[in-house]
Amino acid sequence: MRISKPNRRILILCEGVTEYLYAKSLQSELPRHLQRSISIEIDYNSRNDPKSLAEEALKRKRKARKDRNSYDSVWLFFDHDNWPQLEAAFRIVDSEGFCIAYSSMCIEHWFILHF
Repeated sequence: MRISKPNRRILILCEGVTEYLYAKSLQSELPRHLQRSISIEIDYNSRNDPKSLAEEALKRKRKARKDRNSYDSVWLFFDHDNWPQLEAAFRIVDSEGFCIAYSSMCIEHWFILHF
Protein backbone atom coordinates (compact mmCIF):
# COMPACT_ATOMS: atom_id res chain seq x y z
CA MET A 1 0.00 0.00 0.00
CA ARG A 2 1.35 3.38 -1.02
CA ILE A 3 0.89 6.25 1.41
CA SER A 4 0.68 9.62 -0.26
CA LYS A 5 1.47 12.94 1.35
CA PRO A 6 -1.61 15.08 1.93
CA ASN A 7 0.22 18.35 1.35
CA ARG A 8 2.87 19.61 -1.02
CA ARG A 9 6.12 20.50 0.74
CA ILE A 10 8.11 23.43 -0.59
CA LEU A 11 11.42 24.81 0.68
CA ILE A 12 12.33 28.43 -0.08
CA LEU A 13 15.79 29.65 0.90
CA CYS A 14 16.42 33.38 0.65
CA GLU A 15 19.63 35.33 0.26
CA GLY A 16 18.62 38.16 2.58
CA VAL A 17 15.87 39.78 4.58
CA THR A 18 14.28 41.54 1.59
CA GLU A 19 13.95 38.27 -0.32
CA TYR A 20 12.58 36.62 2.83
CA LEU A 21 9.91 39.29 3.26
CA TYR A 22 9.03 39.02 -0.44
CA ALA A 23 8.57 35.23 -0.16
CA LYS A 24 6.45 35.61 2.99
CA SER A 25 4.23 38.16 1.24
CA LEU A 26 3.83 35.82 -1.74
CA GLN A 27 2.78 33.06 0.64
CA SER A 28 0.23 35.31 2.33
CA GLU A 29 -1.33 36.17 -1.05
CA LEU A 30 -2.29 32.53 -1.69
CA PRO A 31 -5.96 31.66 -1.22
CA ARG A 32 -6.73 30.12 2.17
CA HIS A 33 -7.25 26.60 0.81
CA LEU A 34 -3.81 26.69 -0.82
CA GLN A 35 -2.19 28.09 2.30
CA ARG A 36 -3.48 25.03 4.16
CA SER A 37 -2.55 22.52 1.47
CA ILE A 38 1.01 23.72 0.88
CA SER A 39 3.73 23.62 3.51
CA ILE A 40 6.27 26.34 2.76
CA GLU A 41 9.45 26.62 4.81
CA ILE A 42 11.15 29.97 4.33
CA ASP A 43 14.56 30.66 5.78
CA TYR A 44 17.53 32.83 5.07
CA ASN A 45 21.13 31.89 5.60
CA SER A 46 23.69 33.96 7.53
CA ARG A 47 26.18 33.23 4.72
CA ASN A 48 24.11 35.02 2.14
CA ASP A 49 25.90 34.33 -1.13
CA PRO A 50 24.21 32.27 -3.90
CA LYS A 51 26.70 29.39 -3.75
CA SER A 52 26.27 28.95 0.02
CA LEU A 53 22.51 29.15 -0.48
CA ALA A 54 22.60 26.40 -3.12
CA GLU A 55 24.84 24.23 -0.92
CA GLU A 56 22.46 24.70 2.03
CA ALA A 57 19.50 23.75 -0.17
CA LEU A 58 21.33 20.61 -1.31
CA LYS A 59 22.10 19.67 2.31
CA ARG A 60 18.46 20.16 3.35
CA LYS A 61 17.17 18.25 0.32
CA ARG A 62 19.38 15.26 1.15
CA LYS A 63 18.41 15.33 4.83
CA ALA A 64 14.69 15.50 3.97
CA ARG A 65 15.06 12.57 1.58
CA LYS A 66 16.93 10.58 4.25
CA ASP A 67 14.13 11.38 6.74
CA ARG A 68 11.59 10.20 4.12
CA ASN A 69 9.96 13.62 4.04
CA SER A 70 11.20 14.92 0.69
CA TYR A 71 10.47 18.37 -0.69
CA ASP A 72 8.23 18.58 -3.71
CA SER A 73 10.03 21.73 -4.79
CA VAL A 74 13.10 23.69 -3.68
CA TRP A 75 13.35 27.39 -4.48
CA LEU A 76 16.26 29.80 -4.05
CA PHE A 77 15.63 33.56 -3.97
CA PHE A 78 18.72 35.66 -4.67
CA ASP A 79 20.05 38.51 -6.79
CA HIS A 80 23.20 39.17 -8.78
CA ASP A 81 25.14 41.54 -6.49
CA ASN A 82 28.32 40.72 -8.51
CA TRP A 83 28.98 37.52 -6.56
CA PRO A 84 32.14 35.84 -7.92
CA GLN A 85 30.75 32.33 -7.26
CA LEU A 86 27.46 32.93 -9.14
CA GLU A 87 28.39 30.45 -11.89
CA ALA A 88 29.06 27.71 -9.31
CA ALA A 89 25.66 28.39 -7.76
CA PHE A 90 23.96 28.05 -11.14
CA ARG A 91 25.73 24.72 -11.72
CA ILE A 92 24.33 23.35 -8.45
CA VAL A 93 20.86 24.73 -9.25
CA ASP A 94 20.95 23.14 -12.70
CA SER A 95 22.27 19.76 -11.58
CA GLU A 96 19.79 19.44 -8.68
CA GLY A 97 16.74 20.76 -10.51
CA PHE A 98 16.16 23.60 -8.06
CA CYS A 99 13.90 26.49 -9.02
CA ILE A 100 15.14 30.05 -8.68
CA ALA A 101 13.71 33.51 -8.29
CA TYR A 102 16.70 35.46 -9.58
CA SER A 103 17.06 39.17 -10.09
CA SER A 104 19.89 40.23 -12.37
CA MET A 105 20.12 43.43 -10.36
CA CYS A 106 19.70 44.16 -6.69
CA ILE A 107 16.12 43.19 -5.76
CA GLU A 108 15.70 46.41 -3.79
CA HIS A 109 16.47 48.32 -7.01
CA TRP A 110 13.83 46.25 -8.82
CA PHE A 111 11.23 47.19 -6.15
CA ILE A 112 12.06 50.88 -6.48
CA LEU A 113 11.66 50.73 -10.27
CA HIS A 114 8.36 48.82 -10.18
CA PHE A 115 6.61 50.17 -7.12
